[in-house]
Amino acid sequence: MLLWLIFAALTAGTLTAVLWPLMRGSADMAAKSTGDAAVYDDQLKEIEADLDRGLISAADAKAARTEISRRLLAAADEAQTKTQAGWAPDNNSRMLALGCAVICLPVLSLVLYLSFGSPGLPGRPLAARMQAPVDSQRIAALVARVEARLREHPEDGQGWDVIAPVYLKHQRFQDAAHAYQQALRLLGEDTRRLEGYGEALALSSNGIVTDPARRALEAALSRDASLLKARFWLAVAKEQDGLHEEAADAWREMLERGDENAPWRAMIEDRLRIADARTSGDPPQAQVASPQQPGPSAGDVEAAKQMSPAERTAMINQMVEGLAARLAEEGNDLNGWQRLVRAYVVLGKRQQASKALTDARRNFAADPEALAALNALAKDLDLQG
Repeated sequence: MLLWLIFAALTAGTLTAVLWPLMRGSADMAAKSTGDAAVYDDQLKEIEADLDRGLISAADAKAARTEISRRLLAAADEAQTKTQAGWAPDNNSRMLALGCAVICLPVLSLVLYLSFGSPGLPGRPLAARMQAPVDSQRIAALVARVEARLREHPEDGQGWDVIAPVYLKHQRFQDAAHAYQQALRLLGEDTRRLEGYGEALALSSNGIVTDPARRALEAALSRDASLLKARFWLAVAKEQDGLHEEAADAWREMLERGDENAPWRAMIEDRLRIADARTSGDPPQAQVASPQQPGPSAGDVEAAKQMSPAERTAMINQMVEGLAARLAEEGNDLNGWQRLVRAYVVLGKRQQASKALTDARRNFAADPEALAALNALAKDLDLQG
């Protein structure tokens, strides 16, 4: 309803703009004619006054009166000519103006809309628009607006708190760590900020859990024992410190607390097995290959990309590491080599993919069919190896 009211107002304004000059033509002409007569009358009075004061001669006064009379007659003739030519809005001109406004204007608008508009597009109710994904350009514009405000108001803790997880989601890890740090300083500590700060610090350090990250994660976990991200990074920190037995305990606890169908369980189980192997002094090998557990495929890696940055980074690298370790021990698994090469390509590690391809060819040097399959894979992925 509001839209039609707006259209009606616009139409009324357009009609007024079109009709007003035509409708007031007679009044304008009459006003102009009256004004000219008044001016010439004043000039005649001034001539008579100058003649009485002796400022001009009788001959000059006569000549001036003649000239003014000539001008007055010329102005009257001009007004009459314009009126006869159609300047006065008689009934015919009014009907013509009204017809143009009422008929021509809508028809012209309809033609333009059908030519350049999109009448065939279906309607989009508000609910559908709200469910539509946010355009990346719109996100960038919103981020830019928040950044501009924070440059003007750097003490706006709420702004830092809002933009920090956005930075983290878009893998701007250093910016995320700085934003979380400012939010913690200005708004105080809470579980979400502490966990996000620790994760951002670890990711900005290429997966190394530094002391500030460790302290933030421990503080978050002390507030909420169910935080899986905090547990994950603290277990990674134990691995990095060489505390494999403690890391194994942390992995077990995560498995006990986590959902049985969680997408990260396979990665945690693999890390637990490696931690147990290192604790016992055995070489850290991945699970023995089986038809049911052949190792990560390119599809597995693509699916992992839908996880959070922390889960994705750890899961992909650990799964590929486990597969590579197994193939180093058992190099006769052709399918395993093919999966490893594809996984490296999906990760963007083409140099390692080429090296894996070379190692695979070395293991199958006496198998023409396997070599043919590897060569086909190399050609398909545009690899040298």
